[in-house]
Amino acid sequence: MDLQQLLHDLFNEVNLEKRRYIPDKLAKLGDWQSTKPLGEIITSQDQPLIMRNEAVESLGKQGDPAAIPYLINVLDDADEDIRRTAVWSLGQIGTAEAVDPVFSMTSDPSVEVRRWVAKSAGRIRADAVLDKLEHYLQSIDLTEDRVVADILRAVTSQIQRLKNSQQSFWTRQCYEILNSTTALYVKQAAILLLNQIYAQGVTPESDQLRSVFETLPENDPLVRPHIFTGLAYAGDVEFLRLYLDQPIAITSLGIAGADQLLYEQLQTQNNELLSACLEGFSYLETYPDLSPYYDHENSNVRAQALQLHALHHLPIQRLHTAFTAGDSKYKILELYRFYGSQAISVLKETALHDEKVARQYAVYSLISDECISTADTSQVAAILQEVAHHDMIWHIRRDARIGLERLGISLISR
Repeated sequence: MDLQQLLHDLFNEVNLEKRRYIPDKLAKLGDWQSTKPLGEIITSQDQPLIMRNEAVESLGKQGDPAAIPYLINVLDDADEDIRRTAVWSLGQIGTAEAVDPVFSMTSDPSVEVRRWVAKSAGRIRADAVLDKLEHYLQSIDLTEDRVVADILRAVTSQIQRLKNSQQSFWTRQCYEILNSTTALYVKQAAILLLNQIYAQGVTPESDQLRSVFETLPENDPLVRPHIFTGLAYAGDVEFLRLYLDQPIAITSLGIAGADQLLYEQLQTQNNELLSACLEGFSYLETYPDLSPYYDHENSNVRAQALQLHALHHLPIQRLHTAFTAGDSKYKILELYRFYGSQAISVLKETALHDEKVARQYAVYSLISDECISTADTSQVAAILQEVAHHDMIWHIRRDARIGLERLGISLISR
């Protein structure tokens, strides 16, 4: 695709059915030279609505912070789709400059726009987001289940930024939601956030969690499994013992620090329970002899064995062998993050030349805290620069840009 030809056709192609796809083609190129022309499209009321909406979305996919003023200009547009997509695009750009524009839409008449305020906030990389999410939750009617759930999910995605002074507010809100008559998917968002807060060292209220557990149907897949995790953080091993026929309870033994009981579960002949047992060891400093599981008949068991192998920084050759054989390829790409410079050549080759999902997992590893702290950052940055400029998938380019930001490095202009 030729950039200049696309920019010409953006304004001059007479066939709207052809012209409407040009913004997406520009997004695939990811060249920020198209930011201004796309911005002109979205702010012109003379342009067809479909063109304006496609251009708004493409600006988000490209991720150029220079697009923010154009997106702000359409936040009061009469068309709900334009407003919603503009909020989405601001979240995809994700810089601190997007915070105030996104949260200016918390009173929009459209519930979908208000939902995207929370969803986009979860992507924005700025400390101010959590304070604004707190105010957002306090400003709405808690019967707006979908918005409440999205706010809780946004806080969960920002958990590393959550300060000790903010933990009590969100803990209290989550307990209130769990004890309310709200929809199960809202309660699920609440318990998932609570478990992340527990992982930061906050002590769970075991009695409250047990009480909620008793109100849930036995076949509930949304909240009940995560209550086990919460009770594990509370060290409630006696409760977990009652449910050792369930994989989540066995995994939770590791969170609870019940290593001896977890070792006993290794005797199971049930592959699902065995996989859960090995997963439980990922929370402990101790681990079993992994040799019986590397070549196990069950792929999930093999994958969990490799996870323990990587978590304990055992020789990388075991991962290379499985990766070459094509076994659990994506899982191994994710585990390579623990090996830093030892895995950099594989991650580079995959990130630049493999199929889409593999490239995505390779970038996830490259931008992880584990990899950034142990690898040669100049090598990581060079790979991310290539991905950010040349990958045809917009969200892979976005993730590469996020990695560069973590390294404190600006995207080099082409």
